[in-house]
Amino acid sequence: MNNIFNILCFQIGWWCCALGAKNSLDYIGPLYMSVFIVFHLLYFSKKTSEFILIIIGMILGLVVDSSFKYFNIINYLSINIESIFAPAWIIAMWAGFCATLNHSLSWLKNRLVASFILGAVFGPLSYIAGLNMDIIYFISAPVTASIILAITWGISIPFLFWINDKLHDVLKK
Repeated sequence: MNNIFNILCFQIGWWCCALGAKNSLDYIGPLYMSVFIVFHLLYFSKKTSEFILIIIGMILGLVVDSSFKYFNIINYLSINIESIFAPAWIIAMWAGFCATLNHSLSWLKNRLVASFILGAVFGPLSYIAGLNMDIIYFISAPVTASIILAITWGISIPFLFWINDKLHDVLKK
């Protein structure tokens, strides 16, 4: 039941981020994700390692999505369109996603090939959903952007699980 709650809250957060961005309410998604993560950490996880994983995931998301923007692969709908950084709503999506790794996505742990394939398929599909909602825009050719997204997410998910394992080893909490 906790895993269903976990993935449901993340999906609601994804929609809050996307619809907030669509309606020039960029703060709605990050606000919801913050509440979700605080609630999650207080009542379901209580692990220091998971809190650190979420922070690392946000930093990774900031670097990855800001790189997409910097290298003219993708641009994002945002009230602060001139920023060199990806908007807060997409970083909030990374944070919410990281909160699923030890719970609703825990079945992917130690499954390198499966996590790579799922990242390579569903990562780009999330961006394509954003594209269809007019909250992101492919600047480079759609095929090129999709391949870059597939490789990036194919690597990112196993990498996040690896970080998760290392944090558990180091902190044992």
